[in-house]
Amino acid sequence: FFSSRRRHTRYISVTGVQTCALPICVDNGNGTINTGGNGSANISGNTTNGTGVDNGNGTINTTDNGTVNVSGNSTNGTGVDNGNGTINTDGNGSTNISGNSTEGPGVDNGNGTINTGGNGSTNVSGNSTNGTGVDNGDGTINTDGNGSTNVSGNTTNGTGVDNGNGTINTDGNGSTIVSGNSTNGTGVDNGNGTINTGGNGSTNVSGNTTNGTGVDNGNGTINTGGNGSTNVSGNTTDGAGVDNGNGTINTGGNGSANISGNTTNGTGVDNGNGTINTTDNGTVNVSGNSANGTGVDNGNGTINTDGNGSTNVSGNSTNATGVDNGNGTINTGGNGST
Repeated sequence: FFSSRRRHTRYISVTGVQTCALPICVDNGNGTINTGGNGSANISGNTTNGTGVDNGNGTINTTDNGTVNVSGNSTNGTGVDNGNGTINTDGNGSTNISGNSTEGPGVDNGNGTINTGGNGSTNVSGNSTNGTGVDNGDGTINTDGNGSTNVSGNTTNGTGVDNGNGTINTDGNGSTIVSGNSTNGTGVDNGNGTINTGGNGSTNVSGNTTNGTGVDNGNGTINTGGNGSTNVSGNTTDGAGVDNGNGTINTGGNGSANISGNTTNGTGVDNGNGTINTTDNGTVNVSGNSANGTGVDNGNGTINTDGNGSTNVSGNSTNATGVDNGNGTINTGGNGST
């Protein structure tokens, strides 16, 4: 630990390299790491079969102009484990989490919490070959104030970003960006998860894959209200661009939700058994594009528009159906427009 009175800075660096049989390289399992002022804390852990950096039940706080960099790398285990931990970023603080693994999760926030407020910035990057890039399966990501949260997950055979049962909340003037990329798996999995956007918040979800689903909201829920904006974009070659097969998309207030799916051989946007609700002054735009599949599939789905809401559905296909509403239902009432 070094200090300089003249420059009023603080710096701490912790590095662990583990090649023996011990399961954890850097363990902050129940600990607390506080960084403020113009201080900087760098936590780095590397392991073969265990966890690179374990913040499983720990707390990492970054405020003022502080910077925290956490880097964990593992071959067969987890790069950075925040499974039940808490990461708080506020003021003008910056927190950067980077995890890499071959067989396991890059960053595991499975039951953890990531909070970003003030003018804080939180960046989470996870990379894996056969596992999950960033696992927020049952976790919570909160962004408020003027905070910014960026989550990026990349994998070859697994899920880029897994929010399967997790919750992503964006409010105030906060901005949340979730980007997931996979070759053979799902880009962003929100299968049973919830994405909430309110206030003047902005949530952008982008999923890309070759052989899987771009963004999977199959049983998930996407809620947009206030003046919030939610943008979901999914791209794939052989799967569904955006899968809302059994999911629900709710937009009200002055909120805006834009759903865009693109594919070559699959369905652009799949709302086969899903529900899209638009009310008050909300606006929903659904755009699906496919070369050999269906642009927008609402085969057994339901699209409801009421109040002064507006729902716009556009489907394009070269060799198949643009919009399939074969057994679906489209309801428009009040001053709504579909």
